[in-house]
Amino acid sequence: MLKIINLILTITILMISLSAQTVNNTAPVKWQEYKISDHKISVLFPKLPVYFNETSSCEEFTTQHFAAYAESAAYKIKIVAKDKNANLKKCKSVTKFDKALFEEEIETALAKSKDSVNSRSELNGNKVVKISKYKGTIWFVNDLKNDKWVEMETTSNASSSEIEEMFFKSLKIGGNFQGIEIGEGAPTTLGDEKSAEKAFEKLSVDQKEVPKEKSKTPLTIALKPRANYTDAARQNNIQGTVSLRVTFSSNGSIGNVAVVSALPFGLTEEAITAVRKLVFLPQQNNGENVTVTKTVQYSFTIY
Repeated sequence: MLKIINLILTITILMISLSAQTVNNTAPVKWQEYKISDHKISVLFPKLPVYFNETSSCEEFTTQHFAAYAESAAYKIKIVAKDKNANLKKCKSVTKFDKALFEEEIETALAKSKDSVNSRSELNGNKVVKISKYKGTIWFVNDLKNDKWVEMETTSNASSSEIEEMFFKSLKIGGNFQGIEIGEGAPTTLGDEKSAEKAFEKLSVDQKEVPKEKSKTPLTIALKPRANYTDAARQNNIQGTVSLRVTFSSNGSIGNVAVVSALPFGLTEEAITAVRKLVFLPQQNNGENVTVTKTVQYSFTIY
């Protein structure tokens, strides 16, 4: 009986791994205006961004994340908004949505950013706090008068100040804007459609002149979405860790995803869905993006 169960689990893992490979995961870089109508926001993105939402039963707000990759850079916005429908009656303590929470978020970002620079300005009538950090910049855009704030962030190995400035200044708040509705966003992080490869990589093994490795810039995770806990797993008190062997492609897309260790009741599938929306900067060897494979884990714990 145990052998049959192990065989079924092995077949299930194999089917999940194979089904995770057939994903259209690239797109051309084309800066366009995208909109989030629920919050009356529009912003420029180089591609359709991935999207995920975070909520907690004892928080007075929701958090929405949007992010896209293009040309060794990640562009992200986070909308933190008051949840007017939150049911907090059973909570012993509640995290309030207010100005103090906004200022606390800024202080946390400053603490994480070594040698950070904090400056203040305005964008289309909204007060902005700017923080320079390693490999990027964060803007906190204050729209508390409309029960929200927006965090814009860039992370880059080869930043273009002009493109970053265009991204930040493209944010518009408070109108019925034109543009592409993001909705549920892209099902996976979209890498660059055309990723140039060095000529020597196309030669046969005998013809290759292998260069000496002079420098290596490690892979940088810009955004790791949470994996959702399923109701079935919660009802059956399932806890543990899903381990995935993930190919991080040189073009910024998530390639093959293989299941190393699985959990039942949909948790493995939720981990795969989450890792497909992971946004990263590819590893670089001698200034060139390279493909690497790493293990990514998602832990599920019932509180």
